[in-house]
Amino acid sequence: MVEDHAATSERIRCVSSAKLAHFLKREPRLDSVTDLDLNRIFRELLKRANDFLPSDAGTIYLDDPLEKTEDANRRSLVVIASFGPKGEDLVEERFDTHKGIIGEVYRSGLPYSCSDPLEDPIFRSGPGLRIGFSIESVVCAPLEVEGRTIGVIELLNHSGGQGYSDADLALLGIFARTISLSIVNAIEAQRSKEIAKRDELTELYNDRHLHSSLLQFIDRAVSEGTECGIIFLDLD
Repeated sequence: MVEDHAATSERIRCVSSAKLAHFLKREPRLDSVTDLDLNRIFRELLKRANDFLPSDAGTIYLDDPLEKTEDANRRSLVVIASFGPKGEDLVEERFDTHKGIIGEVYRSGLPYSCSDPLEDPIFRSGPGLRIGFSIESVVCAPLEVEGRTIGVIELLNHSGGQGYSDADLALLGIFARTISLSIVNAIEAQRSKEIAKRDELTELYNDRHLHSSLLQFIDRAVSEGTECGIIFLDLD
């Protein structure tokens, strides 16, 4: 049965933009990315992936950039956006990177497909058997930013009834690079805003940021009926 992709779009569940901002903090200087509509971006990306490869379920996972360990085997992948029979239940769930197909793809940085999951030891080592619906085929590809894998995209059960072909595997790999580029663009957009707020020499906040912050503090004090105090330090 061919699925109505408009309906699929409506069923995509995604982490809120405020929470998504946490997963894009991949530079110490990036204070916030909450002004970007990240929820819409990731929902649209997952919808487009399903348009390319119609599937019964799909998920985008990202690692947590603030996790202390650099060991790829000890990190966790968080469900950022998902659709399918269990899509709503999976959002914000964490999965180990040393198990299953998503862990294999994350650690190796290579796409992977499986047309008989129950006979695949990599699939059986992961959470797929406990998801709660029958999985007949899997295709998964890494998401990379600046040469480092930061997550994966996974599609389950080709809607046409057949498994995913080698061409499908290659296509998802190409689309994964599109998703990665969108993530890079979101980070770069915030990086540009951050640069505009800081002095090039000292990297301290400049007048533009000061004026914006003062207005926010004053507005908050007025709305809450509280006092507002300011201390200036000349560090030059």
